[in-house]
Amino acid sequence: MQRMSEGLDLIPLDMRREIDLEAAWRLSRVIKQLAPEVIHAHDLEAAGITATALSIAAAAVRPAFVLSQRRDTPLSRQSFSRWTYTQVEAVIASTSIIRDRVRADGVPRDKTHVIYDAVDELKAAMSGMLTPEKREEVIGTAEIRQVFKVSKIGSIAGCMVT
Repeated sequence: MQRMSEGLDLIPLDMRREIDLEAAWRLSRVIKQLAPEVIHAHDLEAAGITATALSIAAAAVRPAFVLSQRRDTPLSRQSFSRWTYTQVEAVIASTSIIRDRVRADGVPRDKTHVIYDAVDELKAAMSGMLTPEKREEVIGTAEIRQVFKVSKIGSIAGCMVT
């Protein structure tokens, strides 16, 4: 409701499940009335309803259909779920792990994009999977002038640092 008060075209739909013909019909009427350029579905259930609504609306100019994928859940093997993904122009994954899952489920590479690559890198670094970047920078030189032998310790170098 806050977004609506800001003047944005945000229409709440009471969706009950992935295949909800009543909600899809209401959305198709909104699509015909507003003729939006882009429709963004925030989850798979909304994507199913949006794909159905776009088919019902059969608008002269079809709006771009974008899906956000935030969870690493495999795509259902149902025909309807597979069909839904074929209707999407782009899938925006929150991590590369999710992008790879979506691609493994059959969504073409050119339709998948990652918005938060840094999250994966941080998780990999925290779990020790990412090797630290080593960088050398010369800030001076040391000339060994004399080597001292110390029992139980070993050799010690006397240096002149510049």
